[in-house]
Amino acid sequence: MQKVVPKFLDMERKKQNVMLQIENRMWPVKLTNGGGDMQYDRFTSGWSLFAKESKLQAGDICIFELIDPDGPTLEVHITKAR
Repeated sequence: MQKVVPKFLDMERKKQNVMLQIENRMWPVKLTNGGGDMQYDRFTSGWSLFAKESKLQAGDICIFELIDPDGPTLEVHITKAR
């Protein structure tokens, strides 16, 4: 299961803690900067727990909406694969 996202946060550090939110549940996840000219960042620590508890399956689509830039907190909208 891929855990890369297009760059959308202006990260000053190589790694940053973010919160992923679905309804009233939140998960701390580390976002690692792809660096250089790479156009993607990668979720690392915490992603597996998020994926398990939110019941992600191969083929599901996640849309990440930045709802609090100070946190940062990303609201996750999941479209289940058919």
